[in-house]
Amino acid sequence: MDDLLRKDDHDDEEDVEETRNPKRKRVATSDIIKILADNEAEREKSNTTFLEIMADLRQQGQQKNNLLERLVVLQESKKHSF
Repeated sequence: MDDLLRKDDHDDEEDVEETRNPKRKRVATSDIIKILADNEAEREKSNTTFLEIMADLRQQGQQKNNLLERLVVLQESKKHSF
């Protein structure tokens, strides 16, 4: 029984050592950093695209409002001319 407990303890130590492999950890960390940087760049690109689209929509909305105002003025002037 003691042998089994010792074997289990030894297996746990191996697992701990495998997870503490500094070379593996550095690679994983650098990969994570690269992924995070890529995600941040993509998010910034998406935000820029979104803001550009919103600005275009706002401008189109303003142009539409201007055209509607001109249409109303023309309709009013037609009413008064007849």
